[in-house]
Amino acid sequence: MQVKGKDNTGNLTRVDTIIGKEATFKGSLESPGGAVRIDGNYEGELHIGGDLYIGETGVVAGTMVAKNITVAGDVKGTLEARGKLELTATAKVEGETKIVI
Repeated sequence: MQVKGKDNTGNLTRVDTIIGKEATFKGSLESPGGAVRIDGNYEGELHIGGDLYIGETGVVAGTMVAKNITVAGDVKGTLEARGKLELTATAKVEGETKIVI
């Protein structure tokens, strides 16, 4: 699957990898392309070649590097976007943000 865009609520309509609401993951995740969506709990490093979307129920702690990052949930750590960083009204971010163009 490839990202085809966002629906009228700003959610990605197609993603390659999903960590669901009930899931907890600790470690390192690398995805050279495509999109990753996190709706559950994630602790560790994320190196995503495509887009990273952290949903409203998503809780992420660690280092996040991606092309474009959208945050609607809770994030603690470092966010590094190589394109666009978007924080929705429900986003809670504690840490450092970088936009590298």
